[in-house]
Amino acid sequence: MRFEIRYPNGEKHEVELQGTVAILGRDPSCDLVINDVKCSRRHAVMEAGPDGLAVRDSGSANGVFVNGRKTDRSPLKEGDEVKLGDVLLRVLPEEVIGTVVMAADEYGGLSTAPPTTEMPAVDPDGTIAPGIGVVPPPAPPLPYAAPPPPPPIAAAPTAPMAPPAGPGTLPMQPAPEVPPREAPSLPPPPPPPSLRAPSAGAPLPPMGGAPPPPSLAPASPKPAGAAAAATASPSGRPLTVTILAVLWGISIPMYLVFALGSIFAGSGVLRFVMAGLYLLLTGVSGVMGWDLWTLKPWSRMAQVVIAGLGVLTCVYAIASIGTILYLLRPAAKANFAGGREEDPKEKIFAIVLCVGVLLGAFGMIGASIAGYFANAAQSIPVD
Repeated sequence: MRFEIRYPNGEKHEVELQGTVAILGRDPSCDLVINDVKCSRRHAVMEAGPDGLAVRDSGSANGVFVNGRKTDRSPLKEGDEVKLGDVLLRVLPEEVIGTVVMAADEYGGLSTAPPTTEMPAVDPDGTIAPGIGVVPPPAPPLPYAAPPPPPPIAAAPTAPMAPPAGPGTLPMQPAPEVPPREAPSLPPPPPPPSLRAPSAGAPLPPMGGAPPPPSLAPASPKPAGAAAAATASPSGRPLTVTILAVLWGISIPMYLVFALGSIFAGSGVLRFVMAGLYLLLTGVSGVMGWDLWTLKPWSRMAQVVIAGLGVLTCVYAIASIGTILYLLRPAAKANFAGGREEDPKEKIFAIVLCVGVLLGAFGMIGASIAGYFANAAQSIPVD
């Protein structure tokens, strides 16, 4: 898979991805890291199958566009442009894999003459001459011949000489027996490598056991939003959402104490009504705290509605307004929709939420103290 990547500032470069499946996004663990704030952490997936190349949206916040049209999954061909955020990817043609030429000594000494349609020429002596451009096969190796034994230094007769066969004949002496010498055993030639053509798109096997070359995919710089990843919890939960879930969890024992105080310190039917109200708030706090902790989609809008009611109270107005503005941002929508999007202003909203809660707590304490002294002043007898 080969692409030309073009950024909004005009910078572009080519990249080649290995394999049949590649994940594209801002996450450093993706096969192709795209440095764009509008691109999700795992934005899209490129798939190369028998029918060709295709792109599939993996639940991104801003979607995938092929030749200007938004799509969930679309086949790709050479020249198509895929838009991820503000980055354009143009499909490039695949490179043609060349033929590997191997010498005869590289695969065990075997040699195969290339096929030809020309008629061989015949020399005058009757032998067939190889055609033009045809490499003749190597001559077969000569059979091994043992070297002749050295002549004996002093050959003593081992048997009596035979009588002459007739006049004018020389006596014959038998030759000494020489033990046969065994030919040295030669190691068998190594088997030739497989000459099967590699599949299209697959890298050539290394020669001689050399390690495979490193990936040619360029190392992309760390995305600009990676600094905001430190504001998220290890599970990917944003810091502001974690603070909201913890605040709901703290409210559970507080409302239980208020319910018990209403029963024992109140009077009449009103104490049971107030105790039931506090128990209801305890259950709401438990449900909201758990669903915000697990990033349930419905808990986002429920928190917006509850924060809208909190704006009506003066003590928690700052925290409620900050919560509403944060949950309506695109990054919060993506996080509650199953994606993982970092908000560059995550720390700012977390600080606003904490400061607003502290100010509201101080306001409630101040109002309680003022009410206590007001009641105490009314109980003082006036002459």
